[in-house]
Amino acid sequence: MIRKLIAFLVLARVGMAPLTASVPILGSLSAGNSLNTLNVLALGAIGVCAHLFGFGLNALIDAPLDQTLPYYQNHPFNTGRLSGGDVGVFSVAQIGIAVTIYRQGLDADVMDVALLLLSMAASVYYNLWSKWGPLPRILSELSLAASIVLLSLSGAQTLSYDALVFAVTLGLILLLVNSLPSGLKDLKTDAEFGARSFVLASGATVQGEDAVEIPLNLHIYGGILQIAIIAGLVAMIFQWELGLMVASVTLLLAFFGALHLRMLLAVRSFDAIRQSKPLLNGYYNYAALLVILAPRMTIWLQILIGVVALLLLTLPLRLGWGLWRGRYVLD
Repeated sequence: MIRKLIAFLVLARVGMAPLTASVPILGSLSAGNSLNTLNVLALGAIGVCAHLFGFGLNALIDAPLDQTLPYYQNHPFNTGRLSGGDVGVFSVAQIGIAVTIYRQGLDADVMDVALLLLSMAASVYYNLWSKWGPLPRILSELSLAASIVLLSLSGAQTLSYDALVFAVTLGLILLLVNSLPSGLKDLKTDAEFGARSFVLASGATVQGEDAVEIPLNLHIYGGILQIAIIAGLVAMIFQWELGLMVASVTLLLAFFGALHLRMLLAVRSFDAIRQSKPLLNGYYNYAALLVILAPRMTIWLQILIGVVALLLLTLPLRLGWGLWRGRYVLD
């Protein structure tokens, strides 16, 4: 039983669970709620359940594709550690666990639970239709974004203006990073397997062994989403009357995210896409959102967020320094 549990956690990419676990916690903070340790643990556990449910279902549906990839040779399905039935049962069990925690640990009302269940339903739609079927791929991408918006609102336990603006901005960040950087990262393997991800359905192509063509409509799409994210950040800065330091760091992180997106869309090689840290755009935008919420957190979390923001802002300088040194070493 323990071995199966560990195998499922590997399958569900538990290493990424802290990001999903943070969503209901941040949603609650955006609404101005005061959280004690038990509240934080309960909200985090609900986020973990949502993560395990969504990624477990994704692994089950994408198993035929994942098992063909060289770096998935230790895939629990390949090694026989898990069956499809095991993953299905464990994934669905997360719904009951999450609702129980919500009702017992946070005294949530019917509306809060409904938002949580709608969030999970939206993730089901995404997993079923994001790469397969006749439905427009943008609907799947929007459903994943809606899943995060609803999860944030369920944690907020209110539909106030502050909670809504925060949740929508967070949803836009996920929409951008999942539909473009993440899609481009998997462009070649998806194309070879015959999957139709959003970027492939939008006209992106892999030509020959390494050449990539990214059409203009994806440039426009990415630019519109990045502008919308910055607009959401600016709205929160003014609404919450944040200080100059918080506002400056927030907008600088978002600007770096926009620059990284521009660079990513400009490359013409699949190998260059993989080496350009494609998800970095999402990290910049997410960090900008964390900086906005930092004043509502404990001093230790504020320090941690400050360190993360500093590391992200100095990353281009560190990469540039490494390239400069490498150039002269080669000479």
